[in-house]
Amino acid sequence: MDKTDQNWKFRADLVLHPERLRIIAALTGSRLSAGELARRLPDISQAGLYRHLKRLERGGIIEIVATHQVRGTVEKIYTCPAPEKAHFTEEDVRQMSPEMRHHSFTAFMANIYSQFLAAHRSAETDQDIFRKMGYQSIPLDISPDEMSEFQHDLKEVLARYSPRDSGPRGADPETRGERFNLSLILFPEIQHDHKH
Repeated sequence: MDKTDQNWKFRADLVLHPERLRIIAALTGSRLSAGELARRLPDISQAGLYRHLKRLERGGIIEIVATHQVRGTVEKIYTCPAPEKAHFTEEDVRQMSPEMRHHSFTAFMANIYSQFLAAHRSAETDQDIFRKMGYQSIPLDISPDEMSEFQHDLKEVLARYSPRDSGPRGADPETRGERFNLSLILFPEIQHDHKH
């Protein structure tokens, strides 16, 4: 295994974990302390949270942007300055073994399920949450010539609302708006021809 493959495998092993995916998402476009993260992700144990933060920082996925003295201890403020480091390109996916692709998708689905559970628990006391969430599978008919246009249009829409550390929709919650998690899955429909 050459150095490029080793770096890719290290990044995949680091990122493709349900709890670390949630930490990365929480820190994208935000600056939070471990305590603030713990309140946002209460089902991750404190020991596990600190362990994940240390691994993600050492791996260059997140970074410490400030420190504060709080009751005699140093409080670190974390952010994810380059979320693209936690994403995998088409070429990355091509290089994955079948086992790694399965592991990647399983981690992704576990992340979505944990988000659903958190919203579902909150909806017991705040019925308005049901208005803000939904899930469905929508069939789309896209010709090969239209695929690049579809991807371009979707990227433009998502970029308009994506978290940013600077600019008018920056890290300040008052200007950023409410945080939502939109998960996209696109699969071609596989036609199985039955020949007798």
